[in-house]
Amino acid sequence: FEVAQPHLREKPSQNLSQVVVIPCYDEPNVFESLQSLSNCVPTQSDVEVLVVLNQSDCESAIENNAWVAAHFHKWKNELSNSWLSFHLVEARDLPKKHAGVGLARKIGMDEAVYRFQSIDKPDGLITCFDADATCSSNYLVELEKVFFLSHQSPVGASIYFEHPIEQLSDTVHQRATYEYELFLRYYVEAMRFTGHLSAFHTIGSSMAVRCDAYMKLGGMNKRKAGEDFYFLQKLIPHGYFADVTSCTVYPSPRVSHRVPFGTGKAINDYLNENRKPEGYQPEIFCALKHFQEKQALFYDSKNLECLVEGLQPLLIEFLKTLDYKNEFKRLLKQSKSKEQFTKQFYAWWDGFKVLKAVHYLRDYGFQSVNIQDVAERFAFDYLHYKGTESALDYYRFIQKQKAR
Repeated sequence: FEVAQPHLREKPSQNLSQVVVIPCYDEPNVFESLQSLSNCVPTQSDVEVLVVLNQSDCESAIENNAWVAAHFHKWKNELSNSWLSFHLVEARDLPKKHAGVGLARKIGMDEAVYRFQSIDKPDGLITCFDADATCSSNYLVELEKVFFLSHQSPVGASIYFEHPIEQLSDTVHQRATYEYELFLRYYVEAMRFTGHLSAFHTIGSSMAVRCDAYMKLGGMNKRKAGEDFYFLQKLIPHGYFADVTSCTVYPSPRVSHRVPFGTGKAINDYLNENRKPEGYQPEIFCALKHFQEKQALFYDSKNLECLVEGLQPLLIEFLKTLDYKNEFKRLLKQSKSKEQFTKQFYAWWDGFKVLKAVHYLRDYGFQSVNIQDVAERFAFDYLHYKGTESALDYYRFIQKQKAR
């Protein structure tokens, strides 16, 4: 892993253990997010926040970024936190072809690597946040406990989040945010039901990775959207991955036109085009669960016919598109034990392939339906939901209780 020349000249503290990276593109209200971090409970070791001010040729971004840069140092100098420092990483001339959140995250995360390397701290923690997000006051101290003060040593983590729905004044906006978050939570819970090892939320504002694991993966990708999903799908199979539910990130549910999918796009589709989130039918996840259970039995039998016997026919058709027979033969050759085979299987049958399978079954047989209806049906049939709280409250509750 090669680190580019650093942007910052100021040397990091020898006691540095966490670096929070915030891409900042056309975000004049970024100081609300920075203040939220500044209000956090102090940690035992030092923490840095890197604000990556990035732009290409957008006029509004250029103007707002200039305003942020002009006010940043004054805001920073008014702080009195000795354990927490803020730095501005200026990347204000990005190539249009690659300019986007993926490249901005990469610039900041690579800078974090350089700073950890300069103090010989390969296990330092790189945390991703957003310029329109806030967090609970125990955010930094809980991450410190999970990564440095516990007996376990995660390669990374997905951090619990909740959209601040109650803060929205418009009831339609509230409903749009409610249904989108319900969609996210339903999908992860359905994935957990299947037994898949990558059943975690993959949200850029609430994820973390150890410096050494980040380097082994070759760093963050440059995708303009979905960079968080693809990065975590590579990271999760490489060791113990934590689900941190003892603190909370509050991502903004604002409308956005910047990316082709994600929170901002979903909220915009709901408010302006009346396109409401729909949920994948539970039968899809039952089919995936059946297949994933069969892979463990396959190692003992070595019988490819038994592997697909009784599987949902559409799933078999999808597996054929992956040339599953040759792939399973390859996995067998690379595995000397059942445990190793299972690890190899999930490295192949990763979250990206699962999502493609879900979409295949949706498109050719199990059409998506209203997210509220499908989330309640799944909760009632498979999660024994019998409460009176809303579906979202229920999914939030169980995902806080069932941290992995």
